Amino acid sequence: MKAELLIRLDTAQTERVDWVRVAPDTEGGVQTGQDALADLSERAQGARVSVLVPSAEVLLTRVTLPVKNRQRLLKAIPYALEEQLAEDVETLHFALGRREDDCAIGVAVVARAQMDAWMEALGDAGISPDFCVPEVLAVPWTPATWSVLPIAAHWLVRTGQQDGFAVEAENAPAWLATALEEVAEAEAEAEASPAPTGIHVYAGADALSGLEQLGPELLRHDEERAPMVWLSLGMGNRVPINLLQGPYGRQEQLSWYLRPWRPVAALLAAWAVLQGGGVVMEGKRMEQERHALGVQIEDVFRSAFPDVKRVVNARVQMERKLKDLRKSRGSLQEDFLRLLVGGTAALRQVGSVEVKRMRYQNGRLDLDLVLQDMSGLDPLRQALQSQGSLNASIVSAASREGVVEGKIRITGK
Repeated sequence: MKAELLIRLDTAQTERVDWVRVAPDTEGGVQTGQDALADLSERAQGARVSVLVPSAEVLLTRVTLPVKNRQRLLKAIPYALEEQLAEDVETLHFALGRREDDCAIGVAVVARAQMDAWMEALGDAGISPDFCVPEVLAVPWTPATWSVLPIAAHWLVRTGQQDGFAVEAENAPAWLATALEEVAEAEAEAEASPAPTGIHVYAGADALSGLEQLGPELLRHDEERAPMVWLSLGMGNRVPINLLQGPYGRQEQLSWYLRPWRPVAALLAAWAVLQGGGVVMEGKRMEQERHALGVQIEDVFRSAFPDVKRVVNARVQMERKLKDLRKSRGSLQEDFLRLLVGGTAALRQVGSVEVKRMRYQNGRLDLDLVLQDMSGLDPLRQALQSQGSLNASIVSAASREGVVEGKIRITGK
C-alpha cells in the first residue's frame, strides 16, 4: 500500500511547513514534523502527495446549472458566479467538486497568481502533488454535523462535504454562534440544509473554552491528537474538491517540475543542432571530394582508353580493360599498368593538375598536362621519382593564355 504524505502550506509561515507521513505497512507508520519544503522531496518519493492550502485564500461555494458536460461547466461557472466575485474572472482559477443531491455543484475559487505561487514553490522543491485541497476540506466530517479543528492561529470549521471556512481563533466562538443562528433561520424558511445535530471539536478539552454558548448538548469532544494527524485522517476519504484541474493538472505540474532544467535542455538542444550541422557539413564535403575523385578517375580512364564511348563505372571498366590488355599484351601491359598506377598516385599527391593527353609507347608514358603555374611541374616530377621504381623527366613546358602546358615522361627503372 502506498505511503501518504500530507503537506500543509501556511501563508503566515513560508520558510517551514507542517507535514505528516503515513506508511501503513511499516512499523511506527505515522511521522510528523515541520521542515523546509525543499527538504520534503525525499519523503515524497513513492508516496501519494496531498497539499493543503490556506482556506482563507480559497472561496468555497456552490452553483446550480443544467449543464452536465464537465468542460462546458468549467466554461459556464465563472460567468455564473461573476456577480458574487470582486475580482475579474479571467484572473481566477475555478475547480469543480461533486454534484450534491440537490443538483448543486461544489466550486472552489482561487486567484491564479496564488495558484502559480504555490505550484512554483512545489516545483522548485521537486515535489509533484497528486492533490491540492483547501485545508478545511481535510477536517474529518460526518453528515448532519459540523467539525472544528483548531490549528495555528485559526479554527477550521467544516460545515459540509464541500463547505467550510476558516476564522481567527479569538473570534471563532462568536463566528460559530452567528453561523448557527443563520442556519437555523434559513432552515425555518426552508432555504437551506438542516442545522447540525452536533459539533465535533478535534482538540483538547481546553479548546472548548468559549463554546458553552453554543449549547453543551451540541458539543462532542474527540481524543486529543496532533492537528496534522486529524487532517491526514480526514484526507483518507474521497477528496471532495481537487484544485489540480485544467491548467494545473498533471501535465502542467510536470512543466513546473521541469522548469529549472529548461536552460540545460536548451543548451543540449543547441549543442545537438551544432553537432548535427557539423556532421551534415562534413558529409557534404566528403561527398564533394568523392565526386571530384570519381571525375578524375573517369578522365584518366578516357585518356587511357579513348575508344570507349560510354562510361558507366570507370573503375570497374578500367579493371576489365586492363584485364583484357593483360591477357593480350602480357608483360607490355604490366609495364604500362605500373607506369599508369605510379603516375596516378603522383597526380593525387600534387593536385591542381589536369591531364589532357596520355600516350604509351616503347616502355614510356607521356603525359600532356595543364597547370596553374610553372612551379607545379617540378613537385610532380619529384613525386614520381620518389616512388623508387619510376624515372620522370620534364620534356617541355610553355605558358599560354594564363596557364602552363607541359609534358612529363615516365619510364621504369
